[in-house]
Amino acid sequence: MPVSSYTSTTLEARVGIGVALRVDQETLPIRVQEVVQDTPAAKAGLKPGSWIVSDNGTNTVGKTVNECAGMIRGAVGAEVKLEIVEPDFRATNQFTLKLEKL
Repeated sequence: MPVSSYTSTTLEARVGIGVALRVDQETLPIRVQEVVQDTPAAKAGLKPGSWIVSDNGTNTVGKTVNECAGMIRGAVGAEVKLEIVEPDFRATNQFTLKLEKL
C-alpha cells in the first residue's frame, strides 16, 4: 500500500505537518495512517484513521497520495486548510495548520 507524507523534502530539511498518508481502497479518500508526535498535526489533534476529504478547499476523493501531498507543499509558516472526517464518522472538523520544519 503506498505511503507518503505531507512533507516537502530538500537536501537540508523537510517541511510539513507530520502525517503519513494512504489511499483507502474501499472509500477512495486519503486516510491518515500515522501522526508524528510533536508536529503540527499532532498538536492539532489529527488522529490515525481519519479521512482527509478536502485539502485547501480541493476535494481529495480520487486523488493519489502524491497529488494530495503536492497540494500542501510550501515554505515554513505556510497554512494548510484540511477538512477531516474522524474515524468514528461522528464529526467533520476543519483544521488550519502551519507547515513546520520536521
